Amino acid sequence: MGTLQRYIGENLFAGFLVALAAFCLAILLGVLIQQIHYYQDFSAEFFAKLLPVVMPFVLFFALPVAMLVALVMVFGRLSAKGELTAMRAHGISLIRTTAPAILLGILLSMTLAYLQWEVIPKARYEKRNLVVRELHTIAKAGLFGRRTIKLKNVMVHYQGLSGDVLLGVDGTETKVEGKYRGAVVRRFMAKEGRLYLVENAARMCFVLSNGTLQYYDVEDRSKPPEVVRFEGTATIDIDISDVLKKRSKTLADLTLSELGFALDLMPPHPSTASVGLTETAYERHEASTEWHKRVATSFAPLVFALIAMPLGMLTRSTSRLVGLGLGCLPVLLIYYPLNTLAETLAANASIHAGLAMWTPTVLLVATGIVLLYEMR
Repeated sequence: MGTLQRYIGENLFAGFLVALAAFCLAILLGVLIQQIHYYQDFSAEFFAKLLPVVMPFVLFFALPVAMLVALVMVFGRLSAKGELTAMRAHGISLIRTTAPAILLGILLSMTLAYLQWEVIPKARYEKRNLVVRELHTIAKAGLFGRRTIKLKNVMVHYQGLSGDVLLGVDGTETKVEGKYRGAVVRRFMAKEGRLYLVENAARMCFVLSNGTLQYYDVEDRSKPPEVVRFEGTATIDIDISDVLKKRSKTLADLTLSELGFALDLMPPHPSTASVGLTETAYERHEASTEWHKRVATSFAPLVFALIAMPLGMLTRSTSRLVGLGLGCLPVLLIYYPLNTLAETLAANASIHAGLAMWTPTVLLVATGIVLLYEMR
């Protein structure tokens, strides 16, 4: 690599690292805030274990965007300072000028492919296993000496623990939605209770023994509660289907090789021009859409490299804000919405999965090549 390539490469790599760190931090904070809100009743240990699991998802979004920002900034600065013009005047071709960016795009595309094809599916499945293990921990009341269990709209206090039996139970159940959301609808007190996780039904059950249930009228708080005493057992049922997904692997949990093997086992896809797809044909269409989506989106860094270099040259600005606005936002506002639209069309069997998922990539690659040709 010559002096010119090293100069551009060093500037590009430095800008990429800074942008990558900034985007990783911003995305990671956003993801953690979302997960803490979603699993707000889980322990701190759960979130410590969750952090390395979500990092592949963070990198998947941060890598191509960081490279896009770095390219627009570097080539915008080279253009604004007249360095690109000087290179052309000395007979240096655009191919030599853009070689470091193309190389970085290829390397990051390979990295993204590894994340998409192998790491992220395993991380997605591991996250579900972490949730299930945490729910089992809660069910066994293994909450590091805590005397309170909060799960969704049910809060339980207990005075002691004998094995997996909660002693001296006192708890409340609140309304989960509507005008009176958060209002107490039921209070329960019992001599003892057990907490069970019914994984197949996605429910948690408090089984209480020898106690009292009090039912409140949320619309008229002045009315005394209806009291029901029981000497046997009573069950408080909690729906946790929104946090407990199926543990069996879905298409998104399969690595690319596993997905390809699953496609090979499925019968040939019939024409989508027929009145409708059979259940088996639709499953194959879903698997085909997932396969093409992963392969096509793995080329995002290379696509961004081809489109960002001419955009950076056109901005002719050393300002980071101007470069970000004029160079990066148009790409982000086109590429990701197009991918979302393509995935929707493919999911509805409105268009062939391969054609739908590859169209955004091909369109932006063609646009980038044309712009680079015009800037030569």
